[in-house]
Amino acid sequence: MHVIARRGVTTKNVPSNTLDAIGLAQAVNYIDGITLDVKLTKDEVLVVFEKEEIDHLLNGKGNISDMTLAELKPMNMGTKIHKQAISTLDEALASITKDYMVLLNIQDTYSRNKILIEKLVPILKKYEQLNIWLSSANLEILLLLEEAKVSIPLGLILTSVLDYDLKQDFYFYVLPLNLVDTTFIKDKLKLDKPIFIYPVNTQEEFTNLKTKLGDLIEDVYLITDRVKLLN
Repeated sequence: MHVIARRGVTTKNVPSNTLDAIGLAQAVNYIDGITLDVKLTKDEVLVVFEKEEIDHLLNGKGNISDMTLAELKPMNMGTKIHKQAISTLDEALASITKDYMVLLNIQDTYSRNKILIEKLVPILKKYEQLNIWLSSANLEILLLLEEAKVSIPLGLILTSVLDYDLKQDFYFYVLPLNLVDTTFIKDKLKLDKPIFIYPVNTQEEFTNLKTKLGDLIEDVYLITDRVKLLN
């Protein structure tokens, strides 16, 4: 079984997708990697952030795509005591020194997907020493990445049972917990296609998944917000 820390390792004072969360993950020796979410700002800078809206930040309001990096940087992603600034993808990758998987979730930018890829490719080349994998729920983004001939594993994030019938084939697949299908997983593993499952955050979820998958549990990657649960 492989354990992936979702958006880094978080605590009460260290929110996800921050440099501190990445730093904490590098200190945990029993995880196999982390995931990070990637979005594009108004001025075409790739940043590490989960949602389009920033209203949940302490002093933030608006959308990532409608704001420049200069406008986003003063926003506090942390707490009143432990402040955290949003980080660019460049800053996040520069902070990684551990030899583990970095699974980047490339999020939909609607009409700007081509620009996103243009900005992403040079960063990938800059950090080619890292074990970076790319996933997206947006088929267009994955096809654009294939066209760009990036030499990095590309994976589809499934969002519906209809995705099981897609003709396009990818290096790996990311399944939400509610879409786990044992036959699909078994068939893909036979083809040496890695499988990621998310989020596995409770003992009950882990136990039920283990019962459903049986021995296959040892071959999949479990993405969790609670890494200690799967230690």
